[in-house]
Amino acid sequence: MGRVPKGQRTKPQQREADATLNTLRGQWLSWYDASGPLRIVTDENFRFNRGGRDQWDPKDITILEEDKKNPRPIQSFNVCAANVNFLAGYEWDKNQDYRYFPRGTEDEALGRMATAEVKYAMDVGQGRAQLHRWFRKGIIGPPAVLHLCLNYNYTDDLVEGDIDLDVLPENTWAWDVFARRYDKQDAQWQAQSYFMPLDQARKKWKNHEAVLTESCATNWLDQTDNLTGVPDQVRAVFYSKDSNMIRINRHYSRKPVEVVLLWNKQTAEAERFDTGKDAEAALQAIRDTAGEQAASAYQLIPTATETALVSPMGQAMAFPTPDEAEAELGRIRSQAGMAAARFFEIVTRPTTILRVAHYCGWELLDDETSPYGRTNGDGEIIEVDWRYPYVPFIPYQDTDDFTGIKGVLNDIKDPQRELNWDHSMLLEEIVRGPKGVWLLPKEMHADVQNFKKIITRPGAVVEFVGTAPMYVPPAAMAQTVLPKMQIEMEAIMRISGINAELAGQTTQKTVSGRSIQARQAGGLVGVNSLLVNWQASKRLVGELLIRRVQQYYSLAKMHRILGQNQRLAEEMGLLGPTTRLKSDDEVLAQLKQLKNLDYDCVTDFQEASPTARQATVTLMMQFLAAGMPIPPNLLIEASDVPYKEEITAALAKQGNQLGPPNPELAKAIGAGQGSAPSQPTGVNVG
Repeated sequence: MGRVPKGQRTKPQQREADATLNTLRGQWLSWYDASGPLRIVTDENFRFNRGGRDQWDPKDITILEEDKKNPRPIQSFNVCAANVNFLAGYEWDKNQDYRYFPRGTEDEALGRMATAEVKYAMDVGQGRAQLHRWFRKGIIGPPAVLHLCLNYNYTDDLVEGDIDLDVLPENTWAWDVFARRYDKQDAQWQAQSYFMPLDQARKKWKNHEAVLTESCATNWLDQTDNLTGVPDQVRAVFYSKDSNMIRINRHYSRKPVEVVLLWNKQTAEAERFDTGKDAEAALQAIRDTAGEQAASAYQLIPTATETALVSPMGQAMAFPTPDEAEAELGRIRSQAGMAAARFFEIVTRPTTILRVAHYCGWELLDDETSPYGRTNGDGEIIEVDWRYPYVPFIPYQDTDDFTGIKGVLNDIKDPQRELNWDHSMLLEEIVRGPKGVWLLPKEMHADVQNFKKIITRPGAVVEFVGTAPMYVPPAAMAQTVLPKMQIEMEAIMRISGINAELAGQTTQKTVSGRSIQARQAGGLVGVNSLLVNWQASKRLVGELLIRRVQQYYSLAKMHRILGQNQRLAEEMGLLGPTTRLKSDDEVLAQLKQLKNLDYDCVTDFQEASPTARQATVTLMMQFLAAGMPIPPNLLIEASDVPYKEEITAALAKQGNQLGPPNPELAKAIGAGQGSAPSQPTGVNVG
């Protein structure tokens, strides 16, 4: 319906298109009106992070610069940015890779394959850098939003494309104001507003080429003047004449539907069908399969006088005729089929399906089912993913509405303003304030000039007769302002949740490494809520990543990714007994299983920082010293030692054996670590 342009639609199609467009625009404007205060605060937070004059109220700047010839100082002592830089650096230092764990041991190889495929997707899409940028934007002005999509523009793989992790500009993502979940996956709609070159838009939506023009964009702008309740900013977002860019809104919404499920009571798994008839057919196939399997275990042996039906246990039943034996065998089929069917139930459940529409101004460009979901062997979507492709990161959300969304800078802007004022006043006092003066007796009038020259010299000695000169120092403003500035800086640190230990500072000259670690762990308490929300957001990204890999990576591409690293292929069981890759059929069989895998792997994280890897090696060495048979190749793989491939190959030639355990060496390594091994931060979720 959306693909059909105006003028070519039937009257019912036009009414439906108009109703859809009015709904979508109404939803967007409802967010725009409700989010006004949040958007203002977000813009202000980014200004404060930039620092300089952006941290000052324009009215205050006008007052301070009234005297154009001699303006007063306007200083920014940007502690806000220091807090942002610290938290962003902390997140980068605690780098974690995605890892997919199996629910059962039978799927261990699949878990490793999923981990390898997602790692490739992260590498080619600069995923680590994008996650860091996403985190930094979030702590400044939430919500920060990551969009996972397929990209053909900025990739070397023009055939299949690559998975893109796109960090959206601030205030360009809208969502249902009644959503209550942190990840906003319960929203009835989500939308993104973005600019696109006009020629690209006309090429993408060729059926609307006549509508997507500069003149029509101008008409849309004119029409907004006749509408009530439309914010001024919305009136100016349809078209940018200078750059010839046109505003597109991508709008996801949930459509209520009923689905039919074939539920396996034993495994709690459910297969989804479009109709009850399809589910009945699938259940009948289960009956038939179970019946045939049961019947195949029996043997029909005809004799001269009768027909024997022999059971799998060797028991024989005699029948006068073959037809009677076949009838008994049919009864066995029926019983086996009924027994298998008892473990299944057809149920109907109300749910929603995601649809996505694009519109520009007053033109609906398309309205289709979401392109993300589980596919069959032909690449056809057989189950639409219920998850939105947008993942928000919100450091703090104390209420369900917009007022509860906060970043790190929200509560420290006021002490930052005070600090800027005090710093500017102090500088003004130093530059323009009264200086210290000398009070000289009148009788020294003739020697004043000589006194000025002498008094500024180090160690000057002046002889005089009568009353001695007297020095009057300036007012000690710094004695009052500097302590106040210190209090303001400490207040910023306390409010942000960053203490001195967490920032790597300590007032004690001698303190043990474990003591510092304990204090830093205590310092994390102040930012625990932030880190919990960050882990939740990042985990959802991991869930979406594996689904995008399953949907868009072909078996050939998956095979190439796994075959690039022989050691990786060996770990995943893809190598045969002669250290060669298994046959294509064997590998492709596993890859097909991976593409069709559903809810067999859960998403977790493993620390990837050098500190974490060093702690792992230390622990493994301690196990080795205690007599545990740790394979040497695992030690090498866990370490940061260069030339891993060469060392592993040399060990293989020696039978992968090390010398006898050296407890003293292990003890020394453990002592040099200076801290306990880092604890895993991820928690397995289904």
